[in-house]
Amino acid sequence: MKKIRSERNLFSGKNISFNESNKSTSLKNISALLNSCLKSFSNKSLTVKVLITTSIITASLVMCFFLSKGVKLWYDNIKDAEITEVVPNNNSVNNSKSSNHEESIKPFIHKTINTEVNGLKQVINILEVYPNTGKIKIRPTLSHNSLYGFEFLSEMVERHKAYAGVNGGFFYEYGDPSGMVVIDGNIITASTGKFPVFTIKEGKAELKEQETRLWLKSKNTKTSTKTNPIIDSKMNVEMDTKMEFGGINTPGKSGTWVLFTRKYGTTNRVNKQNITIIIKDNVVSDIVESNGEMEIPKDGMLATFIKPVESIKSAESKKPIGSIANQTNIKYFENEINDIPFEQGDEVELVYEPDLGSDGQAYECGSWIIKDGKIVIGEHDPWIGVLTNRDPRTAIGIKDRGEVVLITVDGRQPGYSYGFTGQELGEFLLEYGVKYAAMLDGGASTEMIVDNKIVNRPSFKGTERPLAGAIIIEYIN
Repeated sequence: MKKIRSERNLFSGKNISFNESNKSTSLKNISALLNSCLKSFSNKSLTVKVLITTSIITASLVMCFFLSKGVKLWYDNIKDAEITEVVPNNNSVNNSKSSNHEESIKPFIHKTINTEVNGLKQVINILEVYPNTGKIKIRPTLSHNSLYGFEFLSEMVERHKAYAGVNGGFFYEYGDPSGMVVIDGNIITASTGKFPVFTIKEGKAELKEQETRLWLKSKNTKTSTKTNPIIDSKMNVEMDTKMEFGGINTPGKSGTWVLFTRKYGTTNRVNKQNITIIIKDNVVSDIVESNGEMEIPKDGMLATFIKPVESIKSAESKKPIGSIANQTNIKYFENEINDIPFEQGDEVELVYEPDLGSDGQAYECGSWIIKDGKIVIGEHDPWIGVLTNRDPRTAIGIKDRGEVVLITVDGRQPGYSYGFTGQELGEFLLEYGVKYAAMLDGGASTEMIVDNKIVNRPSFKGTERPLAGAIIIEYIN
């Protein structure tokens, strides 16, 4: 049996199979075609035969040129690739009797590629996802559904009954994510503004830097009486009932208002003098001063202002604002108290920019790999470090038509898979048709699960590493 090499045709996007004898066979076929044409036109005039033959030769040469260019682009870096392609067998996808093209589109495809890149063996797993089919959801998830802590990818996938998943991005010491996270329209953490954010809104995927802004907005209509100097009379004007915040679910900085939801934990973990607005069921239930941490309502949130250290003198713990508003030891708080546009009983809602809608998703990544079709990755990433070493890699990308590409490259396993440098990862993704791509966490964290199976080989003894978060793929019922 001859060994067949399966390669991806870069022009059509389809897999093509061929063996070594095809090259000479193609030339023989072209020669036979020319001889056949000459015989069939033997009774034609010499001029006609020359014109027809010249046309056939020209067309054949053009065809050979483009075929050779397409194969060469792939062969320059990738040799003897063996591609295993798996399409999910899901009743909601495959049992449709409709002949409509959109109904026949599979929501995603998994590929395992065993290949050589620059003379070294590589094992690459790719999930190509079509978010605009309306049949699947791509979204982030957190370990234990909370900001702090770690969990195996297999546990996160199982808990959400997801079909597939990959390890997520970067995180701080105790597992809180490094940047923006939005899950099903609910903002968990804000962006840093330094790295690209992967977003899904109404089935459309994007990768770009994001600046987050947060407000609490009152649903109550409020008016204030002011004098109009032009007509010397009083008039009612609508009050500003929005309050902007400097962060959400992050350790608060002195002199800054920060929002805390239950994703942060059971308390706001603030052990300094603070003002806190307590919100339950989207209603302001109280405004208090505290010297210690406050419990976050299960059905609500806290808005906390931390008093700068130099202004703190003394205060009683958890004392209602009304009873201390005239005390001299909280003069610093007076402006903050007066600027709060809400009062007890007001109905409020959390709004943020960019507005991703009620079903939007967002996940902040590491450095750019490809931007607008050009490789832009450098030799160093602030989170990963040096990118000139060959290591296990995980990345996320978007192709021209909006397909989302999740990729893992196994590494640190000589003889099996060596891993990619940052540049090699960029070149591979660009060849694959990716227009935008960014880093996720790599190394021993690199992992992909499809249909409840770990399809790659993690670099630390082939075992899972506890993760702070992941990106998962779920079927929509």
